[in-house]
Amino acid sequence: IIDAPPPFPGLKGEVKVSDHEGKSEVIWSGDMPNSDKETSMMLSGIYKTALDGLKKLTED
Repeated sequence: IIDAPPPFPGLKGEVKVSDHEGKSEVIWSGDMPNSDKETSMMLSGIYKTALDGLKKLTED
């Protein structure tokens, strides 16, 4: 993500996927200048929901 639309203007994000002992390891990070605690918590919740969904799709 180079610059997200509202409600996260200025957000820069990156998703990295790598092989970790035959399983995928996902590292999802983001940086948003001038964010307040509420916005940070909302973004953290979105990341967690997305990663939980990926995990659910790939469980054996």
